[in-house]
Amino acid sequence: YLYIISDDGGNNSLQIADLSYLPDSAFVVYDSTDIFVHSHTLFIDGDKLYVGIVTTTTDVSSMNVYSLSNPVHPTLLRRLDQDYPSIGSVHDMYVIHDTVYASCGYDGLYIFRYDTLANQFVLLGSLQDGFKNYNHSSFISPDHPLIYLT
Repeated sequence: YLYIISDDGGNNSLQIADLSYLPDSAFVVYDSTDIFVHSHTLFIDGDKLYVGIVTTTTDVSSMNVYSLSNPVHPTLLRRLDQDYPSIGSVHDMYVIHDTVYASCGYDGLYIFRYDTLANQFVLLGSLQDGFKNYNHSSFISPDHPLIYLT
């Protein structure tokens, strides 16, 4: 499946396309604002969809995690601001085994783990004191001792 998002000012929705018929065709199997209207970025880790700067018809949240147990109907598991309301927005994220390396703009880098059993985000660490530049995105080296920030 292909998950399609946009954060421009136009008419937006979450779209999901079924790519199983490629190279002949692809079909949009979901196109709605019921889950959210627009968002900035997404990352899929296993059966979870992590989405940053999420705007619904009623509010905005910094980052949400959704279950993809039914890949054409993601269901909200948790909003990051339920556990950490002071995090303004997650501009981008890199996720590996439910550990989220959240690039939060001028707020720096936050590392969370989404605890599936407790259904909550747990803060593992952050790099924010003296962070003078915009943390646009981050990536973990293959053997995990280094994180690269842009």
